[in-house]
Amino acid sequence: TLYADGLALLESDFLTVQKWDYKPDIMNDAFAVRAIYVVPGNGTQHPLKPGESLTIANNAMDHTTVNTNSINLSKADFEWYDVSSNPNVQDIDNPEVPNLDKYYCYTKTIWGIHGGGNRSIAIAKMPVSKEEYLTSYKYDYSYNTSNRSAYKIPNKWIVDAVNLSQKKDFAWIIT
Repeated sequence: TLYADGLALLESDFLTVQKWDYKPDIMNDAFAVRAIYVVPGNGTQHPLKPGESLTIANNAMDHTTVNTNSINLSKADFEWYDVSSNPNVQDIDNPEVPNLDKYYCYTKTIWGIHGGGNRSIAIAKMPVSKEEYLTSYKYDYSYNTSNRSAYKIPNKWIVDAVNLSQKKDFAWIIT
């Protein structure tokens, strides 16, 4: 039995279709992220026995009501939910499905996994609290003439990752 408590859904800050010389270069030791959503719990609240899985949804709703070829996610195990600062861009919250704990996200509206498939997605086990993470894992970097900020996840925390790209535009592996 494994526990999903503290398991994080991550989206990379770097693109797989644009290779830049990031300074400082942390890629041998860490993964630069722009979104971090974590399964809540005290470490033993969400057990998964061998062969079991869990479903995490962007919007935990029955999508077949608007598209019969879609799926019903209204009984997902978790969903990520964002409070938006823009009254014209609001998220949907299913009160019957627990929300992931939002550690960090770059957007002030709602987050969705990159539609063009040009970023990496990873899962990590977070061994520190949200407060400790936000205090200790900020990543300020530059490339060309741009200065940016994100957060970093040590590579040793990463459980699995997938690098997404359109074949014709692929530039590099960022995990």
